Amino acid sequence: KGITNGLIGVVVMFFSSYMFLLDREKFFKRYEKFVPDVVKHKIDIFLHNTLGVLGSYCLAQIKIMFIMMGILWAGFAVAGIHYAFIFAVLVGIVDIFPILGTGTVIIPWAIFKVITGDVKTAVILLIIYAICLVLKQILQPKMMGDSMGISALTTILLIYIGLKFGGLSGMLLALIFGMFLINLYRLGVFDRKIAFFKKNGLKC
Repeated sequence: KGITNGLIGVVVMFFSSYMFLLDREKFFKRYEKFVPDVVKHKIDIFLHNTLGVLGSYCLAQIKIMFIMMGILWAGFAVAGIHYAFIFAVLVGIVDIFPILGTGTVIIPWAIFKVITGDVKTAVILLIIYAICLVLKQILQPKMMGDSMGISALTTILLIYIGLKFGGLSGMLLALIFGMFLINLYRLGVFDRKIAFFKKNGLKC
């Protein structure tokens, strides 16, 4: 039932997208005609910041992925694993997804090696996993903060809040939403509200 609903949802999504594309010019003309310039400006800021945050997040993740691939490639080569580069690329791609990570592949692989009697390779795999895990925890806040234009401490705080309130998916949403609000603040969207509260606060 879930699969059927999912397929129907995908079909409806593509059909709706196609219908919107057909009337694209009409939508833009109505948008230009009826939407006030002040609202347009805010919408433009919203789109600019949203795309910028998503782009920065993806760039940071790609950088981390390549570093992880390099470590995995070196570790697999030391372990004497055939096609070390290909396996490193595959595990590196899996590592991008927050729900999965390198442990999803390496830990079962190490357990299999122990069962088959190849303890040496299993130990090396676990060492590789530990290095990747520690290095990612160190690099992720720093690199994501640099790419997204925020400090490492702010990045860690956003990750922690998202993880506590929404798990792994909440972590990603907290980063995007937090960066979006920070960019709006830098653009002066909240200046009037902040000045209003300061003024009323001083009166009180």
